[in-house]
Amino acid sequence: MSRPSLSVANTARLEANAERGRALADLRVGKSDVADILRRACLPEGKALRRITLVRLLSGQEEWTKRQARASLRFVLAILGDRHTSDRDVDQLTIMWLIDARAGGRRARALADVLDPKELPPWTGFPFAVPSSRMTGR
Repeated sequence: MSRPSLSVANTARLEANAERGRALADLRVGKSDVADILRRACLPEGKALRRITLVRLLSGQEEWTKRQARASLRFVLAILGDRHTSDRDVDQLTIMWLIDARAGGRRARALADVLDPKELPPWTGFPFAVPSSRMTGR
């Protein structure tokens, strides 16, 4: 069995780069959203998308800056218990890190929680009133 030639590897790299570029361009113009790209990255044919950094993905949305993306990801890491991160650490997080099965979905849930607009309080009187028994399940 022989190894693939360098030209085959280079072609595969160029195709993967093009796929990532198309996904980010679609995000920028509003043809897709972050959730669409994450769903596609979870599919076997979305392997190339897994190398997109989360800062690049989040800042690719309209009205998002890299500063906002980094702050959101630092908050995600804080939720996960990692409070000692620099911008360089946050810049290296990829979709693959987010969807890694070893995390059991915790990273994706933390990101979803951070990105969810919280316009309404979780219960009436929040944060001064105690939640109702319906909220606590007791």
